[in-house]
Amino acid sequence: QEISMAASVLRCSAAQGVLPAFGRNIRILRAAPPLRQLSTDATGFVVLHLGYVPDILEKRAPYRQAHFEHWQPWVKTSQLRLAGAMVPPSDGAMFVFRGASVDAIEEHAKDDPYVKAGLVTSVRVRPWTVVLGADLCPKE
Repeated sequence: QEISMAASVLRCSAAQGVLPAFGRNIRILRAAPPLRQLSTDATGFVVLHLGYVPDILEKRAPYRQAHFEHWQPWVKTSQLRLAGAMVPPSDGAMFVFRGASVDAIEEHAKDDPYVKAGLVTSVRVRPWTVVLGADLCPKE
């Protein structure tokens, strides 16, 4: 519990631009949830990685708008937090979700227009243990 609280203090203090002074007594007023809860329950993060064919930039144009529209419902619910292609080279894309299940993401990815058009060579969906970042700090 102490490690979890210390990690939370560091995580949120760093996000706010302040680091606690080490070697001094730090009074923790509010305990954050243990890190394992942040990464494994419904509030945890999940990453989707799509591997692309080598010539994706030349082939994607007819499917690109439909690809964006396919994921838009996840953006509207705030479950899809970030998404974009890896560059250079453009060999894949990464999507970061919060509060979405691995199974639901995998199922939705099967119907992605890029997948159906044969532009995706691999689909990997993995829970992501996030231990540092502003998204983990309590709203004040």
